[in-house]
Amino acid sequence: DCSPMREREIRLEEREDGGRFVGRGGGVERGYYPIQGRTCIARLGCQDTPEGSDASPLTTGFAFWADDLRIEWAFRPFSGGDQGGTHRIGVSWR
Repeated sequence: DCSPMREREIRLEEREDGGRFVGRGGGVERGYYPIQGRTCIARLGCQDTPEGSDASPLTTGFAFWADDLRIEWAFRPFSGGDQGGTHRIGVSWR
């Protein structure tokens, strides 16, 4: 079979910090492997927001893994429309 591999993941979690409840969240992830050693991942999630926060409960992200290199990006918009949002970028290698 020469077709690229695809993988799905659904995750639900509850976070605690020192025994104190922090929040709940969950999401879906879809991986695509067009070439061995190269992986593209799309992510969509939802999580609790602190009371009074302008942060949207929705999050989105993307990752690219190539052998020992990983590049990941996530975005969480603010609910105010034109206010933008928070971007998180991660780069790691072994």
